[in-house]
Amino acid sequence: MISETTQRFWNENIVWDMLFPLDLLNQSYGCPPKYLEHYVDAGVTFTSISFAEDASDLDYAVKGIASQRKLIHSRPDLYIHALTMDDVLRAKAEGKLAVGM
Repeated sequence: MISETTQRFWNENIVWDMLFPLDLLNQSYGCPPKYLEHYVDAGVTFTSISFAEDASDLDYAVKGIASQRKLIHSRPDLYIHALTMDDVLRAKAEGKLAVGM
């Protein structure tokens, strides 16, 4: 159970997590996309996801970007693709998760 003080803190503040370790293309050592939904439930306002790693080539990175954008845009009821701080503030106001790259 979450204390009233903790709940109030989450409600009144932007909770910012710099990196959600989402599975990359053809890999499974990160977190499955379904766990992003838990961020919404936990009151996280913003997170960033990566789409490639150091050893990735341009083709892999472009495919990764397309895959992550598809994920974000497939759930407009939960996620907002965060391109600006206004997007983050809108996500907070709407009870959604702002996701950046």
